[in-house]
Amino acid sequence: MGEDDFDEQIIGVVNMQMHLPAAYEFCDSLPVFDGAYMVYNGPPTYFNAPPFPNYIVLNGTLHVTDVDKYNAGLEGTIQLCDRVTGELCPAKFQLRPDTCEEEIWCMYTFKVKSNGGFPQTVTIGVTFPAHYITGPECDITQYTATLYSVSGMTPTLLATQTFYGTPPADAMHTLTHTMLLSQYNALNCFYFVYESNCGQSCADMICVDEELPRTGERAWIHDVMPTLSLRPNPTSGTTVISYEVSNDKTSNLSELLMVNSQGAIVQRQLLPDSKGEFVLDVASWPAGLYQIVLIEDGTVVNAKRLVVAH
Repeated sequence: MGEDDFDEQIIGVVNMQMHLPAAYEFCDSLPVFDGAYMVYNGPPTYFNAPPFPNYIVLNGTLHVTDVDKYNAGLEGTIQLCDRVTGELCPAKFQLRPDTCEEEIWCMYTFKVKSNGGFPQTVTIGVTFPAHYITGPECDITQYTATLYSVSGMTPTLLATQTFYGTPPADAMHTLTHTMLLSQYNALNCFYFVYESNCGQSCADMICVDEELPRTGERAWIHDVMPTLSLRPNPTSGTTVISYEVSNDKTSNLSELLMVNSQGAIVQRQLLPDSKGEFVLDVASWPAGLYQIVLIEDGTVVNAKRLVVAH
């Protein structure tokens, strides 16, 4: 950078998500930006297991060489691989800039109400705070909330709704879905995500365990009910994760996924034993809400929320 004119501007450390078309996958090709470049802190993280979308996460320092192109939304190219043929395919992309400086509130309450009648049904309600604000280039005027059920690692859409408001205002919105009790009892987890019209989003995994008891009986498919605990929680440095999964480790592959409030995987840990614990260091993680997701043999079986506070 010169003293009188600037050849580039350093935006700072960014954690950028790039969503990929469903028919293609990431094949280790770094994106090329028109009007910017990134100095990476590590290789891109690629995750393509439902219910999370098909995307890569880029972490590093973004250097902008053309401010006008950045303000208009950075364009670039990336080489993707066809899922069927493996053929390389050049793809164009555009990343919209951050237009609202204030973050939305990532929090919610999840309730299940048992209804009468026959056949018996339950109503799921997810309530979240909507923060309608005026931004420099984007006013938050709507939120779209979506709820999925998760069986194995396959998501099924249960409900989606768009809510509207006018800045400046705060509101509580509730997304509801009614289903048969037998269907509810056959599920392990739910995945909830809501996004503003300005692009901020929050995502969370909600699993049925001792914190969310079932409203009926069902046989558990594992030798032991998978358990997961975190201590201390909240934490600013480390937390001890204790887990227990199926007793049969000859055929099951277990792992933990650490997911931030935007649904991005920040760390994954393979579990060599059916029961154990390990220390997770979060001192370098940004403060906020995270999900620790326990997966056994490709199935989401438990999840806990971790609060990182610095």
